[in-house]
Amino acid sequence: GMTRRRTISWKLDIATDPTKVYGVPDLMKTIVEAQPKCGFLAAYLKKVDESGYEFEMIWQMKSAEYLEFLRMQHKVNTGILDAFRSDGILLAVPKIQVLDSAFLAPHMGVNELGST
Repeated sequence: GMTRRRTISWKLDIATDPTKVYGVPDLMKTIVEAQPKCGFLAAYLKKVDESGYEFEMIWQMKSAEYLEFLRMQHKVNTGILDAFRSDGILLAVPKIQVLDSAFLAPHMGVNELGST
């Protein structure tokens, strides 16, 4: 049968306990292998910078049925989110910079942003 492969990335908050970071690949492997027809290929810490720990995971599913694959993708992703939540692992939040008040929409008063 047909095998479909998926690569996904996750970035964890830089404040995450390093001992929890080390366990992430095993966590991902357990979640993928719990799903029918799914096989775990790899998960690894791809990059570390000031905003967090970036992981990449590669997994596959033996199925010719695309909708079944999409449902399984959903189950794998939500499984990872649930596992992170129960382990106290936080996803990184992208840093948003406000460069200049001139870029703000006219209806957003500067006072609403906490300036005096």
